[in-house]
Amino acid sequence: MARVSNKNSMHVGSIRAARTAVAVEEEPLGLYLKTNFKWFVLLLAAVVIALLVQRNFDTLAAAINRPLVLIKLEEGLHHLDQRTVRQSLSAVSQKGFFGYDVRQAKQEIEKHPWVYMASVKRVWPETLEIQITEQVAIARWGESALLNQYGELFVPPRVENISMLPNLIGPDESQSMMMGQYQKLSQQLQNSGLGLTGLSLSERGSWQMTLNNSVRVILGRFEISTKADLLIDFYRRASDTQLASIEVIDLRYSNGLSVKRTQQNISEIATR
Repeated sequence: MARVSNKNSMHVGSIRAARTAVAVEEEPLGLYLKTNFKWFVLLLAAVVIALLVQRNFDTLAAAINRPLVLIKLEEGLHHLDQRTVRQSLSAVSQKGFFGYDVRQAKQEIEKHPWVYMASVKRVWPETLEIQITEQVAIARWGESALLNQYGELFVPPRVENISMLPNLIGPDESQSMMMGQYQKLSQQLQNSGLGLTGLSLSERGSWQMTLNNSVRVILGRFEISTKADLLIDFYRRASDTQLASIEVIDLRYSNGLSVKRTQQNISEIATR
């Protein structure tokens, strides 16, 4: 009886082993079929999409690469508006969103005399975002030009209509130096009630300035800041009667200043 039992056990074990072997062989085959089926589906989807894109390429390209028709311009500009900016951009060819040359657009905008600096950025799908820093006119240069705060020259139209700016006159290429001197003198005079409406520099390097009371002040070539202090002290000490009718104050003297009045053709010397 024991031998029969052992034979049965061996037979059952063989069957189980065979089934396990078959299952092991079937599992990689099923995994292979599942994996390749996924890739087949993905490939089929890619082919379908490619065919759709090819058939509708022009329509899709036009939808994605749309022309820039909207201009977003920051508020607070004094000398430029949408119309002016569009006119500046008319020289830039329209090649859609991706082909639009923002560098050329920046250059065209910065050609406008009132533009100090511009920044141009594309915003999908059809917007051009523009930031502009305008020129700040600090003074007139001669009859037809202006100077910004850095002493840089720019020539906008209708300069003659711009009033209330001091007039600076000097040799060519002296704009930056004169703007620096103008700013120093203006700061020096601001607490005295005096202001500058004009500043000039001769070819020989002699400075003159015109005050906001129309008095012309001759400063000479040297010690400009010291002479400005002397002028401030003179106005602080002088009475209203003494200050009346002054036309010219000459500060080129080593021991004081001279005053020329409008009503009499004589000079008065005020010592230190």
